[in-house]
Amino acid sequence: MDLLVQLDAAVLSRVLSSLPQRQALALTILAQDWLRLVAAHLWRLVVSPDLSPGLAQTAATHCVRLREVVFQSSQAAQASTEPEARAFWLHAAGIWRSLLTTPVAPLRQLTLRGSGEADGKSAGPFLAELPKSAGNCMCLRDFHVENIIDADDGIVKFLLEFLPPLPLTSLRLRNCNLKGSEVIDLCRALQMAPMLNSLSDLDLSQNAMSEEGAGALAQLLPGVSELRSLALSGNGLGPVGLAALANALPPSLKHLDLSLNGLGTVGLAVLQQANLRLESLNVRGNWLGASDTEVLPRLLRSMSDSISRLDVGQNKLGPAGVKDFLDQLPPLPKLNMLSLAENQFATADFSPSSFGQLATSAPGLEEINLNANLLGSDQAMLCSICAALPSTLRVLHLGASSLDGSNLMVMLPVLNLPCLECLSLVQARLDDRGTAMLAEWLQKKPLPKLQQMDVSGNRITREAIAQLQNSLHTNLGCTSVDRRACAFLHPAVSTVRL
Repeated sequence: MDLLVQLDAAVLSRVLSSLPQRQALALTILAQDWLRLVAAHLWRLVVSPDLSPGLAQTAATHCVRLREVVFQSSQAAQASTEPEARAFWLHAAGIWRSLLTTPVAPLRQLTLRGSGEADGKSAGPFLAELPKSAGNCMCLRDFHVENIIDADDGIVKFLLEFLPPLPLTSLRLRNCNLKGSEVIDLCRALQMAPMLNSLSDLDLSQNAMSEEGAGALAQLLPGVSELRSLALSGNGLGPVGLAALANALPPSLKHLDLSLNGLGTVGLAVLQQANLRLESLNVRGNWLGASDTEVLPRLLRSMSDSISRLDVGQNKLGPAGVKDFLDQLPPLPKLNMLSLAENQFATADFSPSSFGQLATSAPGLEEINLNANLLGSDQAMLCSICAALPSTLRVLHLGASSLDGSNLMVMLPVLNLPCLECLSLVQARLDDRGTAMLAEWLQKKPLPKLQQMDVSGNRITREAIAQLQNSLHTNLGCTSVDRRACAFLHPAVSTVRL
């Protein structure tokens, strides 16, 4: 311990940052020197139910370099009960008061993360502290609220008092059940707010904005001159709501998420009129069918020299729709990610030559998502599609397919992906025979740059997993393994997940 105390600050900071938060904080009880050292180097604090109150209080009162604080009421896979949520947010309110009365560095980011309705009903004690502390949060730049379902307008009530004076650059209110009337109130409160001159990231996903809220947001957006990212996924906008927004979208906008909004071809046609020059566009799950594919290429023409990420997954394009979409794509020289997931097109009716167009239309394509597209339902089509995949791919998603041994037998020999680093075969119906084929095929080093493989969700025996492990270790030079997964990879050392 004495030796560590004498370490150079930069070296010590690296040592402490490599420790899990709980271990780093626990060290503070060993010696006063450790308390001083940890406090001087901890910049991010996550307060959750599994962090003891003593450690959380220590961090709140001694860590003078804190820049980011996250209050997280439960683990990602678990939902809090109402008593659990109430106890946590009462504790969190105390920690927050301690932070504000301690001479810590100005906080830059505050995140409140819940797990649903229990948090919406129980977070009141914490939310009540926010308006009182606005004067002490003028250095705050990012404010995020996630999965705290507003039960009785409590969230909005406190946000209307807390947010307006803050010069934020990022505001995220995800899955808070904000209704159209509440979005109207929020937009009115922000009309003259300082953040209009600085806000670059606005995320209101998974709320209930509807057409009513979209109109209010349309009045606010022209004043947000620096906005680069707007996420409105799952808000029930529909074509009418998007029509209200389209002309208000600022020219500075680069990233737009309109997924799960029931836009249809009418909505996309409205968006086309906005003449945006986006870098990423998400229109996943918007009821697009085979007859709607003409509007997508037209929409992309205005952003053909800027778009790099495009998600048209979870629609109903089918074989004819995907073919028409790919055939009509304008040149997209910067496109590096394309998702066609859940469009169910890989049947005997599809024309695989369309995939050959991708190498020409998108010569820089590095990632493609083909999850849940009936791959393997027709063996000849599976072979043709895989043979036509662009050789530039670094990431390939083939999950929710039918890739048993007989299908892999015809698929593997035609894959020509010398740049591939990540292969996802999640829930792809892999069996032991197919896994053995995959292991044998990898011995020939057909994927020299492979770094990560995900085979989770498949019914594979331990013996087959071991064979795949050995093949990857022997032929791709992996030196470590994640036992929670099942195999390993190549010097970049990732894992093959099970």
